[in-house]
Amino acid sequence: MILLGALPSRAGEADWAADPIHVYYDGDDCGTDQIEVEVWDRKQGAWRAHPRHVRVRVPSCQLEDAGNLWNELRWRCAPASSDASPPWRSFDVFDAEVMSRCAVDQIASGAHRTAISVTSPAEGALVRAPEPFVNLAGSVDVDGLAGSEYDVVLLVDRTVAQAALTAQIEAARAFVRELAPRLGVVRIAVLSYPHPEHGPGESTGARREIAWSGDAAAIDRALARVPARPLVVSRSPVPEALDAALELLESVRPAARRTIVIGVNGERLDSPAEPAPGEPLLRAAERVAARGGALHWIALGGLAPDDPVLVRRALANARGSFRRVPPHAYATRFLDGIPLPVAEAVWIEAGAPGKPTVPASLDAHGRFSARVPVSTGANALVIHARTSDGAVALRPFALVFDDAWVNKKILEAERERIRAIRAAQRKRLELRPEPETP
Repeated sequence: MILLGALPSRAGEADWAADPIHVYYDGDDCGTDQIEVEVWDRKQGAWRAHPRHVRVRVPSCQLEDAGNLWNELRWRCAPASSDASPPWRSFDVFDAEVMSRCAVDQIASGAHRTAISVTSPAEGALVRAPEPFVNLAGSVDVDGLAGSEYDVVLLVDRTVAQAALTAQIEAARAFVRELAPRLGVVRIAVLSYPHPEHGPGESTGARREIAWSGDAAAIDRALARVPARPLVVSRSPVPEALDAALELLESVRPAARRTIVIGVNGERLDSPAEPAPGEPLLRAAERVAARGGALHWIALGGLAPDDPVLVRRALANARGSFRRVPPHAYATRFLDGIPLPVAEAVWIEAGAPGKPTVPASLDAHGRFSARVPVSTGANALVIHARTSDGAVALRPFALVFDDAWVNKKILEAERERIRAIRAAQRKRLELRPEPETP
């Protein structure tokens, strides 16, 4: 069994993938925003649901095992409820875009950590109940937090060429449209950097286009108003922009996940030299990490190797991702792969595989509960939690059920039945015909 609730750090990528590689799922001809993925089970000789992401949002990059790409990985369009199941398709390993689109995507959607906690009963507990059922309760945490709230700062780099600036804005507008059903629970703030000139010959910080908002139309208007390129640029615009984002993140909701998405001129990141210990950008990334934030880099253009040293060091301090967008991809929705996952379904597998599972109720705070059937003695349950990006985490859970109370209840019910029968018999015996009157 693969346990996805405790994925290793980026250094190990994932225990299930012997040869991990990021690949690109397009699905642009599906007409839906998700596809289904299956992997060939070599031992059983059968296709199985993907162990990490049964459904994948498209377009997106996902982590796969390179050993499964050849005739052992297949996908199909996720059908609408009224449509017949579409045919399965093999994975086209020779498509240049399959790997090249994602070669620099350091953390694909689904690489987050999902933890399933059980609050009642305790692991391995001896449970006594009058019926062969156990009330299971717990919570699902994604990236260390429960619930669905995200506070996201979008940082737009105005120092790039006009084509790259336009690309950032259009990708951000598409990103917000995609998030529209979740807005309110997800709040967006938009900053552009550097800020218009503040001092003699220097532009610093970031300009606030819109503060926390769940209004898709207002956010779209703010993005459309991002000003043109500044005439003057500071020596360290990126660290200053990150500090401006952090200042805004001081007003986040207590349960919200702090997230920064920063567009940046790729040429700024392309030095092959090791950054100095006091590098301002690394220190800014450390400040993001210290506040529990995730930092997603979107590099516009540039010619560096797939894994720039500067970004690699920054991501060692702050969790997040890096993706390079070459000029020929400026027209794509390159922000759609930014992961903002939340738990969306929980179910419990009780008994032998293949038997019906028990759906759990799940509230907005990530708490779940379910009434699970159990058998006498040891019970090995498996709790499943699916996040909104299609990834599925598993948690084995064991308990022991004592049926003494069940037997006692059956015995009491039988005794009550016998008492009722005897009472009815006595009632019939006590009935006497009334004496006849002359």
